[in-house]
Amino acid sequence: MLSKKGSRVKYDSNKAFHKHLLNAAPLHFSSVYLLLSQEDFVFKEGLKHLVSVFDQADLVTLQGSVPGLFIELSSMTLFQKRKLIVVDEAESISKKEQERVIEWIKKPQRDCILALVSAGLRRNSVLYKAVEKYGVVLDVPEAKPWQKEKEAVAFVLEQAHLLKKKIEERAALLLVEFIGSDKRALCNELEKLALYVDQRVIESADVIVLCQLVPKENVFKLAEALFFRDGKRAVSLLLSLQKEGIQPMNILRLIRQQFEVDLQVALLCKQSREEEISTLYPYIKGFILQQHKKQAENYGIASFKKGLVAIDEMEICLKNITVEPNILMAALIGKLCII
Repeated sequence: MLSKKGSRVKYDSNKAFHKHLLNAAPLHFSSVYLLLSQEDFVFKEGLKHLVSVFDQADLVTLQGSVPGLFIELSSMTLFQKRKLIVVDEAESISKKEQERVIEWIKKPQRDCILALVSAGLRRNSVLYKAVEKYGVVLDVPEAKPWQKEKEAVAFVLEQAHLLKKKIEERAALLLVEFIGSDKRALCNELEKLALYVDQRVIESADVIVLCQLVPKENVFKLAEALFFRDGKRAVSLLLSLQKEGIQPMNILRLIRQQFEVDLQVALLCKQSREEEISTLYPYIKGFILQQHKKQAENYGIASFKKGLVAIDEMEICLKNITVEPNILMAALIGKLCII
């Protein structure tokens, strides 16, 4: 899907963005692109499409916090036919540097392409609006909790097709049940399955044999302990998951899903819209519904929001800090119990 903005466009899916790039080649490319998503897999896929269409260009990668972007944009050597500058963490570009970059966006240098990648650039920022006006934006909103499983299953079916494999829909559902909705993890497991089955269709039995089951029951119990601020039990359950070999990132993302669900339950209860809970989450009925309501009421909306921020910060730490992941996870559990 796209929305027009002046002479440029904004896309909310990688598929539409990729199609745009293929249609724009070779004479109608933009000079500036913005790839924005809370999910790193999404903008990395978008960036892969972008790099592929500019495969003859010299690739320069920068961090948004590193000064000198404008200098890089304004310098071309005699030997360079085209240059693609990719800026990660675009939200951290300094205000002064942003002003100079925006001037460049309005009057770009020939044969120089700028790609800004970000998970946190605000949509009301001057930089975002400049790219929206003069360039092309891939802005993929984060799916609602109740949409994630459905989208994940569709993603598995689509990726299997790209791998020139067939997967039974039940097997796709089971894979999402085992692994969760994280697209990178799903891709990794699907690639293993594709090699394992060779020429035949991927079946549920293959998923059971090859893919690591994340024991969600223990994750539910861990979330319950957190929401009732039972630190001793929460730490015990975390250690149990770690002993079973579950990767810290998988634990973290499953905890996040529980926070998202119970935050939504808390908000609906506050708005006297409890009847909508089972519509959004068909599995939350009867005793399970009452349990979620108790957890939501006990933990509180403000704590859910603070908890989600803490979880997202921990994901960044797990990706970038060399500290033992299990130690970081233990620290997070402690924080979530007192937040």
